[in-house]
Formats: sequence, structure tokens, C-alpha cells
Amino acid sequence: MKNKYFIYLFGILLSETLLFSSEVFAYNRNAAASYADTWAFSNNSNYPTFSADCTNFASQALAAGGYPQINYDNNSSATYNWYAYKNWWQWWWNLSNSWSVAADQYRFQMDRYPGGWLMDVVRASDARYWYAYDNANMWQGDELFYNWHNDTNPANISHMGFQTYGGPSAYNGVTGDRQDQHSNFRRNARWNLTDVNNDPYSTVIFEVRIDNAN
Repeated sequence: MKNKYFIYLFGILLSETLLFSSEVFAYNRNAAASYADTWAFSNNSNYPTFSADCTNFASQALAAGGYPQINYDNNSSATYNWYAYKNWWQWWWNLSNSWSVAADQYRFQMDRYPGGWLMDVVRASDARYWYAYDNANMWQGDELFYNWHNDTNPANISHMGFQTYGGPSAYNGVTGDRQDQHSNFRRNARWNLTDVNNDPYSTVIFEVRIDNAN
């Protein structure tokens, strides 16, 4: 498994290279959230669509926020890659697993530097699981990953959502932190899914902060 600190050292070398370039990367949370809100109830024809579309949708929002695609060696199963492209002569898409599979997207964020940072793993037994908002950990443009059946193993993550607002205010009938999702089209769902989840008592939430330096 790749070590994030090794990638950190690589990032230092890369940043020195970028000093000679006019290109600067900075994650735009507002743009990412705006994209998610725009496409929460439909599919963007500029991207592929899947029956299980939650991670593909979140990846599109990340890309809209300026998160750069990473493709070192075109290895779709490698967790250090995150990409989606189609060559001009192809009708099919070339995708990394991390682009479209929730557990792989989580692993990518953990392995990449700066990538994402695991802020907390929250379960129904934790009091703040039931809070309307959790903006100490989660901001607009962050990611929420889900396990069921009280499973805390991130390798078994099977669903994710994209946070579009963090804070205590009310909007469109939802108070507090909100998220957008596919595969079921959802806009302004609660961060903990207690408004739509049939079994919130066995749900485990992995809160991932996307680093602003991406």
C-alpha cells in the first residue's frame, strides 16, 4: 500500500517543478458544489453513466472544482490514479476504478498527497451522528462515504455522497449539512442520510476532507 508520506515527499519535488509553471492548482469548493447541485437530478452527457453512479457523480463534481486528474501509468486498478477520458478514436471511456467505485475513491484520497484526509468515522452510537450539522469536520466540497451493518472496514465502502453545504442554516426544508447523490438522485439530503436511510442505526460514515491544495 502506498504511503501518504512518501507521496508527500514526491509532492515537494513536484511543487518545485511547478514553480516554473504558471499553472496553480487550488480546489474550488463552491464550483464543485455548484456542479453537484446542477446535476443532482440528471446525468451529464459529457461523462459516462452507471447504474451505480454515486462515485462517478462525485468524481465529476471534484473535477468541476479543479481537482486534477491523475494518470501515472494508465493502470485502472491502481489507487494512485484517478481519471476518466475518451480518446478521439474511441467510443468507450477509459476510467480508473477510483473514478467510479466508492471504496477505490476512498483509497485514492487516502493514498494521494494532498488528496483527502479522514476526519472521523461516525456511527449511530456517537451522539453527533444525529446532529443536523458537523461543520467542524465537514465543509462544502467534501466527501461522505458509507458502510452498512456496523462495518468499519473502509475496504467495504459501497456508497458515497458529495457535501454541498456545511453549517446550521435551513435550506429547501433541510436544516444543517446537506449533500447531493446519485445513484438515487438526491439533492439536499442530510449529511447523515437519516431522512432517507431505512436503517440508520447500522450505518457507518467516513468523513473525508478534501485538501484545498488539490
